Amino acid sequence: MHKKIALCIGINEYAPRANAVPLEGCVNDALLWHNILKKNYSFKMRQPLLNRFASFKNIKKQIKRFLKDLNEGDLGVIFFSGHGTRNTRGGMCYEAIQTFDKCIEGNTHMRAWVDKYKHPKAKFVFIADSCHSGTFLELGRCCAKAIYCAHKKNESLTTPIDFTKIDTKKEFKEFVETKLFETDFNIDMNVIEDYIDVSDSLKEKLVDKITYLNNNPQELKEMLVAVYLNAKVKRIPPKNVCIADLTEEGSVFFETQNEYEIMIAACWSNQEAYETDFSGTKHGIFSKLTIDLLKNNNMTYNEFYTQVLQKFEGHKWSKLKQKPLLQGHNQFKNQLIFKN
Repeated sequence: MHKKIALCIGINEYAPRANAVPLEGCVNDALLWHNILKKNYSFKMRQPLLNRFASFKNIKKQIKRFLKDLNEGDLGVIFFSGHGTRNTRGGMCYEAIQTFDKCIEGNTHMRAWVDKYKHPKAKFVFIADSCHSGTFLELGRCCAKAIYCAHKKNESLTTPIDFTKIDTKKEFKEFVETKLFETDFNIDMNVIEDYIDVSDSLKEKLVDKITYLNNNPQELKEMLVAVYLNAKVKRIPPKNVCIADLTEEGSVFFETQNEYEIMIAACWSNQEAYETDFSGTKHGIFSKLTIDLLKNNNMTYNEFYTQVLQKFEGHKWSKLKQKPLLQGHNQFKNQLIFKN
């Protein structure tokens, strides 16, 4: 019989070297998810990792053991509540979660652990109630920084990009030119600031350059294609990615071909996740608003996500720039939540 195992991590307190402000609701969140997964979904629960027991070394050890224990047909769920951050290198942002003492990056740490230790046909769900958590598990990786900053002037992109048809760098370039830029783009300085650290002096130069490029669409197109290719040609198309589309927020996300993984995030990668007081107890807004929905264990991941969005939109905190995100293959997202 296939098994279901879950691990919940919550961090309020941090080591001095982490240079992180203490939180108040993350341990409560972890225990809340621990209880709902155990009681309502019959998961075999691992010991929660809380505060100083959630160090980088211990989390890595426990996640490695956790993933190795997943066999074909099994289901594993990991929940994390704590600080999320973004590390910037070479002008690119890499989403990370802050352990008690050190960051775990999604692409350099977590993605590598999952690929190395998890059985390819074991189901895995990662849930993060933390800032910048949207692309942590790398199921929907954004394109190069110039593409981050490219906005459609009019309607959204309607033709998805099928990277499985691209064999060579030349074909890739031609496909990008004909599909990704089939309508006009312009660059929004505000979007650049959201994704790239920009000094005041550089900002002045960028504004002038952006004004020029926006008035010269052909040069803009050529620049975007060049940056896109230079930044991503060695990593795109990844083996588990097939389709990309431009979202309304202006970032390019990919739909994964991996049928066995799902990421449920409290917010997009460029957003913060908030915590507040609920009847005298601190919780992450995402965890507290969504946990009651899980008492209905007869809905799909997509149905759950739709209800989560409705919760946020209809709540007094809807004015906050925090929008939960569900990523994964549609086949998995249409299955019943937390079922083998």
